[in-house]
Amino acid sequence: MRELTGLDITEEMLRAAENPVRQEQVSIPVIRLVRANVYLKEFPAESFHFIYSLGMFGNGCPVTTALCDKFHTWLVPGGKLYFNAVDTTGLPLWFRTRRQIRGMLWPLLPERLRQGLREREARHPFYGLTQRELANIMKSSRFSHFEVASRPCASPLWEGRHLECVATKAP
Repeated sequence: MRELTGLDITEEMLRAAENPVRQEQVSIPVIRLVRANVYLKEFPAESFHFIYSLGMFGNGCPVTTALCDKFHTWLVPGGKLYFNAVDTTGLPLWFRTRRQIRGMLWPLLPERLRQGLREREARHPFYGLTQRELANIMKSSRFSHFEVASRPCASPLWEGRHLECVATKAP
């Protein structure tokens, strides 16, 4: 590879990417950092051999079929996609129970309370998934070859589990 493209919506993350972890192991001669929203950004078809995303999906950013299809378009035939997402089965029991109860009570709540909860959730949206939900998103996408696995998170910034997805664009 001759070029690496880094994409993020925040200046802070792009500044951090200027001095990456294990910088001495990065041998790509050209690194291009782009400030953009991945959901809105366009690249020409078959621009990348590898697309990699860690820690983006779950808190604030959903994995969608449309986004996976976009990644598929951006990959060359035989190209690989790797990303992780928050696995809701690894969240504390109290969190999962609260979400389940909320789902059952939602239809019974007055509209004013539902609106207030929607506004509160919009400030900190959460898009965790189960392994089955992520597999269904991938099945709905243009990727025919993919694997989804749940693994313990090794990051000191997160406790719990992540879903890891590896997909290959058919040659």
